[in-house]
Amino acid sequence: MKIKLKNSISNTHLQSALVGALVILLVYSIWDAPIKRYNVKVDPLDRYTTEDVLWFVDDFDGDGNSERIRCFNAPHTNTLDLVAYDNNGNLLDHYHYNSSNWNYSLTPRIFDIDKDGIKELLFFSVRNDSIFFNAINLQSFQLSIDHHYFNTFERKRENYAYASEFFHFGDFNSDGIDELFFVFDAGFGLYPRGVFKIEFPSLKLSASPTDHMLVKAINFVDFFMDGTTEILCTTSAPNNSSDRNILSDTCSYVTVLDYNLTPVFDPIPMQGRYSSTKCIPNTNDSTFLVSHYCRSTSCVPLRLMLLNTEGRLISEKKWKNISNPENLEVDLNTINKIPYLIIKDIGRLRLDKGIYRLPDHLEPEEDPLLSIPTLYDFSGDGSSELLFWDMKSRAIIYDEETNDQVEFEFPFPIKYGLKIYPFYENGKITKHAVTTVGGFIFLEYSRNKMYFLLYLIYLFLFISVSGLIRLMFYFQKTIIERKCNTEKQLIELQFNSVKNQLNPHFLFNALNSVALMINENKSDEAYDFLSLNSRMIQRVMNDAKEVKRSLKDEIQFTKDYVSIQEHRFKNCFKAIFEIDPEVNLDFQVPKMCIHTYVENAIKHGFRNTKAGGRLRISVKSVSRGISITIEDNGMGRKAASVYQTNSGNGVNIMNEFYQLFEKYHGYKINFSIDDIDPTGTAIKLRIIIPE
Repeated sequence: MKIKLKNSISNTHLQSALVGALVILLVYSIWDAPIKRYNVKVDPLDRYTTEDVLWFVDDFDGDGNSERIRCFNAPHTNTLDLVAYDNNGNLLDHYHYNSSNWNYSLTPRIFDIDKDGIKELLFFSVRNDSIFFNAINLQSFQLSIDHHYFNTFERKRENYAYASEFFHFGDFNSDGIDELFFVFDAGFGLYPRGVFKIEFPSLKLSASPTDHMLVKAINFVDFFMDGTTEILCTTSAPNNSSDRNILSDTCSYVTVLDYNLTPVFDPIPMQGRYSSTKCIPNTNDSTFLVSHYCRSTSCVPLRLMLLNTEGRLISEKKWKNISNPENLEVDLNTINKIPYLIIKDIGRLRLDKGIYRLPDHLEPEEDPLLSIPTLYDFSGDGSSELLFWDMKSRAIIYDEETNDQVEFEFPFPIKYGLKIYPFYENGKITKHAVTTVGGFIFLEYSRNKMYFLLYLIYLFLFISVSGLIRLMFYFQKTIIERKCNTEKQLIELQFNSVKNQLNPHFLFNALNSVALMINENKSDEAYDFLSLNSRMIQRVMNDAKEVKRSLKDEIQFTKDYVSIQEHRFKNCFKAIFEIDPEVNLDFQVPKMCIHTYVENAIKHGFRNTKAGGRLRISVKSVSRGISITIEDNGMGRKAASVYQTNSGNGVNIMNEFYQLFEKYHGYKINFSIDDIDPTGTAIKLRIIIPE
């Protein structure tokens, strides 16, 4: 198993693929590819007015095509005006509701309250100190509910600050009765204030006993898994009512209501005027998450809490001074079934892994993806994308699952947030209407048909990188194999060289010469001669594994050899060594590069010479190397060939040796043999080290 694993790891194909994959991952993580998974196309036929206008876009009459409703406050009368447009933007109808007052804070909402396939626009209106509930049929543009009495203001004021918002419509307790849930605030701490529901078609009204508490929004959750919904409240503290009042709005509250709008536990006050408290369900258990922050003072820390259905604290996290309280924007929301704490300029903190895992310190950054997003499923895959925007009309659609983002420009300023509606044509969603107070745009968010090219780019990059690495491995392997083969051949040549140097015939003659000297009582001379032979043999053995040695050692080895041969062939020849003083004697030369030719000259050139033989060895310095000349006045190559009994392996071996030496060590070696007139041979050797 270990051997197989080792072989797999050392496999160059696998190594190349792994390197290619790592490069692709690196490129993917840092490259902002120009080819995006999705395209955003903004329709240039936008609608924009300088006045505050509410736009609604939907298939109101069930014909499979979206219509548009423009809702605005009529000049001079402070009443509701509706203008309807068909799928192509042509005017359908204009409805003027002049029976009572209306303004934008009484936010309308569209539901099909009678389940007949035709939707109604629901809204509140005010006449004197009375508040009325109304509904307009969006096909006939007639009132289906006309001035149904809702409540009376606690005290009449000239400047009302009332507000309302509808949230959920349907049968949420399986009793066969549809209910509409909404919040209403009379303003300035006055009644009516709280959470309300209206039953349909009876229009029976129920209210929460939350007194002066200001409820801004609600979330639904079935805590007890009994098929009946509980209500999580978002509350704030505008500090308009006296702190002596029951559930005064001088603070916010952790509040959970049952389906009958009764508190599940006593509301828990949270300190800090101008504070906000929001509750959302936790993931897959009977607990809920609570965020609490205060705009009025940095002494009250931002808190994130986990509570059970009895209102008991399970765990919490606090952060102090992460921002100027006046500019602090916090949202607690569920994105694709995962709870997040979202803090402007800080980012999104994922909460499904536990509060204790959150960082102790939060550092602000400048990043458009660190603002509070609007959630909407643009792609239609069941998961919401995040739409980020700023007041300068810049917008980004971000897919958290794929980390894709597409940026586009709004053609006009964004005011008071965004709302998004699907736009139907012949029963299919073809684009999306993004509305803001004052106007709307149509945008198409579609899969980029050219996105597959990005995969081809990554594939090409993977193949190119892997191929390049594989090619590098191949050339590296080839170079190593060639080097090994060269080294092997050099070793074989060394072995042959050693064999030549330790030629038995040479040793036999040397020993005979020693024996002869001893017989002639020349013991000192015999000792010197034997020492000389011993030194040569020792040098041969010591250098057996080397293919080069210093010029000094090569000259000394050759001199020792010449001394032995001069002793054997007395008065036959005379050797002269001419060494240029500028020559670097530490210069590394191929082993035997002088000795081989000197041996050849003595052995063959002076074969029949009885006296007067002359052997000259000259070494000179040249640029980046040396020049060696070996000349003899022997019989010459032609005459010597008559007596030659072998194939001249010494010279042939050296020629092959030089070729391998050049490949292995990078030297440049020039070698030539010339005949000298009338007799003799000149060998010229030039050894250069390249730059």
